[in-house]
Amino acid sequence: PESNETIINGMGELHLQIYLERLEREYKVKTDVSPPRVRYRETISKRVKFDHLHKKQTGGSGQYA
Repeated sequence: PESNETIINGMGELHLQIYLERLEREYKVKTDVSPPRVRYRETISKRVKFDHLHKKQTGGSGQYA
């Protein structure tokens, strides 16, 4: 990755904690844990006006306009 770190992901904090414990126990690997960092690829730069009406389709399958 761009940060030159091995990044792991999981379903939550407990899942990651168990994974780190297994790395240390089974592979004798020292881990250094830091808070998550998000690399932003896009930035909102200005306000945009839009008009959208969401219509829920009722009935069976078929074309809907």
